[in-house]
Amino acid sequence: FFCTYERRIYYAGVHAARPPRARGSSVGRPRSVGRSVGPRSSLAQMVLACVCAVAVAAALAARAASDFSNSVQRSEATYYAATGGGTCSFPTTSRPVVAALSGSSWDNAAHCGECVRVNGPRGSAVVRIVDKCPGCAARGLDLSAAAFDMVAARSAGRVMIQWQSVPCDEYREDVLEFHYKERNAYWLSVQVRNHRVPIRSVEFSAAGANQWAALSRADHNYFSRSGSRVPIPFDLRITGANGEVLVETLHDFTRVDIESGSKQFTQPYGAGTLAAVGGPAAPPPGFDDPNACHLFVQPDQTGFCKPRGQCTSGRVVECQSGGARKISTGGCCPGQDFCCIG
Repeated sequence: FFCTYERRIYYAGVHAARPPRARGSSVGRPRSVGRSVGPRSSLAQMVLACVCAVAVAAALAARAASDFSNSVQRSEATYYAATGGGTCSFPTTSRPVVAALSGSSWDNAAHCGECVRVNGPRGSAVVRIVDKCPGCAARGLDLSAAAFDMVAARSAGRVMIQWQSVPCDEYREDVLEFHYKERNAYWLSVQVRNHRVPIRSVEFSAAGANQWAALSRADHNYFSRSGSRVPIPFDLRITGANGEVLVETLHDFTRVDIESGSKQFTQPYGAGTLAAVGGPAAPPPGFDDPNACHLFVQPDQTGFCKPRGQCTSGRVVECQSGGARKISTGGCCPGQDFCCIG
């Protein structure tokens, strides 16, 4: 945006209204600290309009830059001792397959609960964003150990990955869930859970009134309102990152901590251009080191190995049998051993 206006010269000062005076007379001329030439108000309006336009453009650009659904991201992954909780304030899980997103991409919790497909040297994993990683590289992911084991050898510690947002299909058959945090008759703080696509916005209205007011989103992923008394029941209008809009009527604000809704996002989300890699396959761009061991096998339920028949011939693999490990250069392990990334 470029702001242009007719050039004026201004002198700061306080000006009184000028009373009428006779031609040639100096009587009645107001005393002032300064004088001005040109319409001060019109310049102020122009400046304000330009500032607003630039702010809107910056906000739209930031939102577009943080939309990871329509293009493949390339960054690096590390791992940490995740619990499933974190800055997004979700509950912990026993075996989390989750990730923390770089602080530079956090966008005020806009990606909390978002699922992304991650492709790495070993294979693919679909993880859910639950935390912020202030020290991660731009668009980097800090994966839970279980997730990292799916895409790379843990001994690598840090690997290059490709990733893209995808729907959280684990919630396809579920309905939205609402968790109330701080609340009283004049204060509402609610979190949306079990959503198949990221949440773009949440709006509030008395039930059936259709008088919507946006709730403010905090960095810890709760949407809040305060001021007037909270009517019961009330409606929430939830907009997903795919543009789909759901309206839920909630009744138990004062009686329960968690209330189930009745709807789920069903419309498509994202371009889906990043395919999962599994089994012997050519490595994706960025993983073309001929000396590296790229098997691209999905781990089994143990999180580490695949049966011998699914190993790749001609590659260096690590074989595991009865807890003992050995290196095989033939690409397959003998007998009933299991093959792992070396």
